[in-house]
Amino acid sequence: LDTHMIMPKIGLGTRKLSPAEATNVCLTWLDLGYRHIDTAQIYENEEGVGQAIKQTTIDRKDFFLTTKVRIDKFNYKKCIASVEESLKKLQTDYIDLVLMHRPNPQMDHLGTLDALLELKSQWKIRMIWVSNFTLSLLEQAIQHTKNQIYCNQIEMHPLFDPVKIRTFCQKNNIAITAYSPLAHGKIFEENTLKVIADKHNKTVA
Repeated sequence: LDTHMIMPKIGLGTRKLSPAEATNVCLTWLDLGYRHIDTAQIYENEEGVGQAIKQTTIDRKDFFLTTKVRIDKFNYKKCIASVEESLKKLQTDYIDLVLMHRPNPQMDHLGTLDALLELKSQWKIRMIWVSNFTLSLLEQAIQHTKNQIYCNQIEMHPLFDPVKIRTFCQKNNIAITAYSPLAHGKIFEENTLKVIADKHNKTVA
């Protein structure tokens, strides 16, 4: 990552939250000390997150904001327009991380990356990242952007470790954001994690 950018290790995902719920949850979690909010165009709650950003007393520079370009916006013009719309909904001048939500071989990946690079040059976004990209797609994206892919968001938790992707990202200085860290609740059934949690007087989560 850029040396001037620090991505908090723990973030709040807003998937399945309504706009109103997103506002309330984001305000509560910011008050509790969370400094990374993760939303997406496809979640249809960016406006709710934007209301929290407007209402919070925490300076914009003191928290980290992520959103994601939906698959049907994967080309140069549509991506530019969709990120501009996200900026308005989120009520912010810039977004720290913007990702291509999921790969789709039928869409224009390279044109989308060019759009993100253009937005980055305008300081409307600070970093470019991707989600669920395979090794070959990651290599293509790295080459096309001249090593400006900063993060890959993938499913990763105690019950699933995508070793090849994780190792590749580590070797290429690409950060990883793990989604579904609780494995949709399945980790609560794991006795090993219960033992570890009890030992440290913590919850399994």
